[in-house]
Amino acid sequence: MFATIFLGEVENFYERFWWWDLIFHTLAGIIFGLIGYIMLILTYRTQNVRIAPLFTSLFAISFSLGVSVIWEILEFVIDSILNTNMQPSASDTMWDLIVGLVGALISTLGGYRYLEYNERLGMSDIIDEGVRKNAS
Repeated sequence: MFATIFLGEVENFYERFWWWDLIFHTLAGIIFGLIGYIMLILTYRTQNVRIAPLFTSLFAISFSLGVSVIWEILEFVIDSILNTNMQPSASDTMWDLIVGLVGALISTLGGYRYLEYNERLGMSDIIDEGVRKNAS
């Protein structure tokens, strides 16, 4: 939040560095993809159901993209009401969604390999920790 609001808006990093916005949308895609995995794993474990890795991956991608779309709608509404410039162009919105998808695919690849092959990649530690801390 500090980097996006203070550095991005106040210190004008969005204008100074062309890649600033893309980094945060990619990271958001990764983070929300992982949150999608954690939510579905927790849901299935409480029901004692085996998790289908492909279905879980599709859910994680869909969840992450859904959050990205809602964020872009929020940017549009704020721009319309407050006359700001969070969405300078339709091209900016599309790139935000594309890099959000790239982030979601990164987390999904790690999550799928974790569920299907029990591979211990960087994403698996995050998923394990998220499940452990949120299990009832």
